[in-house]
Amino acid sequence: MEYFKEGIEKEPNNPEPYHKLAEVFLTLKEVDKAIHFATECNKYKQNDPDLSNLIGLCYLLKVKLDFFNFLNQTNDDVEQFG
Repeated sequence: MEYFKEGIEKEPNNPEPYHKLAEVFLTLKEVDKAIHFATECNKYKQNDPDLSNLIGLCYLLKVKLDFFNFLNQTNDDVEQFG
């Protein structure tokens, strides 16, 4: 990760390090960070189908994780009264 962060510092207008960091954070399920770097990448690399796919995957995972968190909270609430 540090390698890509250094790349951003050296060449802030180069979209590739942003794209790679977004992929790394998505793999780690750190969705908000993945969305941040994908969005930054999109400023320099618009209309790229791979990037559009990555952004879509980020939001899909975010919804999935939010949904499972909701289910867990709801289940905990129900068990309190069971």
